[in-house]
Amino acid sequence: SVKTTVAAAMLRAAGVAAGGVVLDPFCGAGTILLEATHCHNNKLRCIGTDRSKAAVEGAQVNVTDAGSHSITLKHLTIGDLQDFLPPSSVDFVVTNLPWGVRSAKTEEFSKLYGRFLWQSWRVLRPSGIVVALTVHYEQLLEIARVQGQWEIQQVTAVQTGQQVPVMIRLRRLDRDPWISAIKNQVAALGVGRVAAHEVELSSSD
Repeated sequence: SVKTTVAAAMLRAAGVAAGGVVLDPFCGAGTILLEATHCHNNKLRCIGTDRSKAAVEGAQVNVTDAGSHSITLKHLTIGDLQDFLPPSSVDFVVTNLPWGVRSAKTEEFSKLYGRFLWQSWRVLRPSGIVVALTVHYEQLLEIARVQGQWEIQQVTAVQTGQQVPVMIRLRRLDRDPWISAIKNQVAALGVGRVAAHEVELSSSD
């Protein structure tokens, strides 16, 4: 679990403010969400999910012990998030991404981080913010660039014991600016050709 000092730094980097909605899709023990409610006196809504049922149960105990009434917890995977939260319903995604430095393969992290960024883009409101902590920062940054739906705003190395993960801040873009430019150019070529090109573009998203 992430230290409370690191959790506080991540929340500050995200610019979390009272009245906002914060999501941690890998909530673990719930440290980030508890720190958010502590810093803002429960004047915001926090949502935590995790694929581990034991983690969610442990987080629920911590939330109950803290007396917080603004945290909702749910046992589900990142891929099932779309069945739990509607589009454009979250202001901030702040999370300590799974590292698995001893067991998982590089390809596994690429798939997981890709799903994470896609689901985060879907649930975030326009210009919403992601702050993620990971030792696999190169993969996360590369996926963000390839997806073309994020502005990379800040990267900060963080000392946590023997590991030195990186805290990355991303801003949600409404759409890929290059796709917009291409669609405008295609539109200028004629209405009849626009539909076909738009089908190709949407099918590759």
